[in-house]
Amino acid sequence: LAALAVSHPSVEILLDEGEPDELTPRVHDGDLDVALVYRYTRVPVRRPRALRVTTLLREDLVLILPAGHPLAEAAEVRVSELEDAVWVTTRQGSVGATCLQRICAEAGFEPRVSYRSNDYDVVRGFVRCGLGAALVPALGHVADPGVVTCRLAGGAVYRDVEVLARPAIRNPAVEGVVAALVAAARALRDSERGLLHEAAKQLTTAGPHPGVREGHVGRFS
Repeated sequence: LAALAVSHPSVEILLDEGEPDELTPRVHDGDLDVALVYRYTRVPVRRPRALRVTTLLREDLVLILPAGHPLAEAAEVRVSELEDAVWVTTRQGSVGATCLQRICAEAGFEPRVSYRSNDYDVVRGFVRCGLGAALVPALGHVADPGVVTCRLAGGAVYRDVEVLARPAIRNPAVEGVVAALVAAARALRDSERGLLHEAAKQLTTAGPHPGVREGHVGRFS
């Protein structure tokens, strides 16, 4: 968005936040031009077929633990090893929280969630203080000396970052916004980190898709 503001100074950008199930119908109905949303592993979602979906990137979900945790030295951790753990996750009903709940259910237990925040800096702070474990997207985590990251063993767990727009939209600024987001996502892909994957698909028309969480929306004029 910063690059877009420089390259297109006449475009007015209005940004807000909301859950994908709140934002998607607003894009569909024309109240919003673009929504940046997420699809999580284990959480199916059906997109309106009338919307265009551009996948920006796929990122791993990583387990974060306090630096002094008994499993902190493990490269991979089975979620069943954390059956007795306290968890920190996003707000109840969000797709990130639902994903955690289903991953734990597959391991045969209900996660004991004591702390919730949709701000990953806050989540990381809770973990750093030893209040619990968390499962966060790679883009939601930054290096922290008091926090260690581990991979979950037993299969890929990830989220896809996507842009929703209407194919027939007449606002020419929207294509510039989508292109700017695609370029920014391309710059973020870093296979050496082992956290980000190449995008699963590029420009597509929405059909039934598995997943999502909180997102960002914008109007452009």
